[in-house]
Amino acid sequence: MPGRRNFARERAEHTRLAPHRQRQLYTMMVTYLPSRERALVGRAAILAYLHDFGLRRRTGEPLTWRIILRWRRDHGFPLVRGVWHPAAPTHPASRSPALTTTHALTAWLLTQWNTDERGFFRVVSHPTPAAREGRRPSERAA
Repeated sequence: MPGRRNFARERAEHTRLAPHRQRQLYTMMVTYLPSRERALVGRAAILAYLHDFGLRRRTGEPLTWRIILRWRRDHGFPLVRGVWHPAAPTHPASRSPALTTTHALTAWLLTQWNTDERGFFRVVSHPTPAAREGRRPSERAA
């Protein structure tokens, strides 16, 4: 039937083009917004950035580090893993935190299939004071 959508074909096309689009978005942000790029160092900073973006688990709960590591493994999440080396006879104990950037995460987020993917993540909007009241503020009020 003409005009009928084929979601399997659309998803396959998206999967094929997503890395290219992600590179384009990242390049565009670095070119036009270089002063806005920030390094996110450590689990807490990365999770806080994603939380501020509105990303949650599908249940509405906050994301966990285990989820982020799964996204890195399965979905190309832009993250350089941290490492912890316990003390050994050949070297002292050392830690190196995980690392990513705000532009890399933003480009990755904007190239996902949708914002409520089954088993992936959900985006929630932060309520504004007017939304918490249940109605828009009157435009006539001075």
